[in-house]
Amino acid sequence: PREISALQHPSFFFILPPPPSSSPLMSDNADKILKNLLQEPANKLCADCGERNPRFASVTFGVFLCNKCFGVHRGMGTHISRTRSVNLDKWSEEQVRAMQQGGNAAAASVWEATLPPGERVSAEADEWAREKFIRAKYEKKKWFGQPQQNTSNPAAQPAVDLLGGVGAQDQGQGVGQHSRLQGLGVQLAKGVPHAPHQRGAVALLSGGGE
Repeated sequence: PREISALQHPSFFFILPPPPSSSPLMSDNADKILKNLLQEPANKLCADCGERNPRFASVTFGVFLCNKCFGVHRGMGTHISRTRSVNLDKWSEEQVRAMQQGGNAAAASVWEATLPPGERVSAEADEWAREKFIRAKYEKKKWFGQPQQNTSNPAAQPAVDLLGGVGAQDQGQGVGQHSRLQGLGVQLAKGVPHAPHQRGAVALLSGGGE
């Protein structure tokens, strides 16, 4: 069946559509890229609980996860979070690109935008508390918000690329980047379902769609 574009689906906003089955698999190159990404400060900790040395990922949200949070993401189903092992799974070009465009810092600026201090789950949290936090964060979008203007923060750049597809001519132009980011932020906010029975899938905007 024809795959719906992320922009056309009412319950999707901020996700990379699943790669086509014919997408070439990467091996050595993907491994090198992922290892480099894991060297970034924010990616050295689990995106959800802060556990050190995450070795799993949600391609849907472009974040790196520890084993326990990975289990919660996997349990939510692929319609919400598509997960991969950094070391054990083969990665497609599209999946690797999603991680390059995302990252824990960029994701936190969106999914934890309004998270009050002290409410973040810890690495020592039990399974119930961990799942409650992760579902609130991604499925219920409890702390979702538009990325803040902070052109001096290098971590903001991946979020700009992720959300707005800013071209090379916009690089280094803080006003242009913020304008594109804020404009899309309004569009994303309009797309957030408010019903209690909302579907939790979210989408990374990409150039594909069919």
